[in-house]
Amino acid sequence: MRSKLLKLYRTIDKVFNDILKDHKQCRIIDKGDHGQEEDLLDVLLQVKNKGGLEFPITNNNIKAIFMDIFAGGTDTSSNTIE
Repeated sequence: MRSKLLKLYRTIDKVFNDILKDHKQCRIIDKGDHGQEEDLLDVLLQVKNKGGLEFPITNNNIKAIFMDIFAGGTDTSSNTIE
């Protein structure tokens, strides 16, 4: 069971790393303006880059926030179906 959970964790971590990497690359290519409004990921990356907080925001913090959002949405949907 533990090995399956670790494998799942690594897969999810890779997906979130790819999303962060792609998002950063799109912003670099488009010089921050690709005709769309800022999304939550943009805001979190700006806060991370500016710093100045009591504790630094890391990529792991950002990935954890998005994991919470996905998990919360899943839980809500499954409860609604029941």
